[in-house]
Parts: sequence; C-alpha cells; structure tokens
Amino acid sequence: MAEQLFSFDFPGGALSGCTAGGVPVWNTDDCFYYVSTTMTQSAAEDNCNSTYGGHLASIHNINEWSQASNIARYFL
Repeated sequence: MAEQLFSFDFPGGALSGCTAGGVPVWNTDDCFYYVSTTMTQSAAEDNCNSTYGGHLASIHNINEWSQASNIARYFL
C-alpha cells in the first residue's frame, strides 16, 4: 500500500540554504519539503535523493515531530 510521504532531510541546508519550497527545520541544518505525489516508501526515498539530494525525514524528537505535523496540516 502506498502512503503519502511529505518530507526529507536536506544535508547542509542552513536557514537560507533551503531551496524553493523548503521549510527549515528549527535549530538544525535540515529542510522539510512537501511532495503531494503518492508513492511507495522506496520510490519516495529515490525521489528525495534524485530531486533534492536528500532523504526521507527521520524525526528524532518532539520538536521535529511538531514542526513536521504543522507543515503537513498546512499542506493537507
């Protein structure tokens, strides 16, 4: 079953380093991006890597979860 995946880690993306459409992750060098296309996890990882040079998000704490959740609510 495919699920909608919306974000990834962007290595080295400082606050001013997020490319168009990227939302900086508070207090990190990462950016979140929303991708509306439904795809498998494997396809989403490949898309993140080929399109943005990054990976699917890996959320490690409540602050990152909260920000990802707020971004998802905005786009959904």
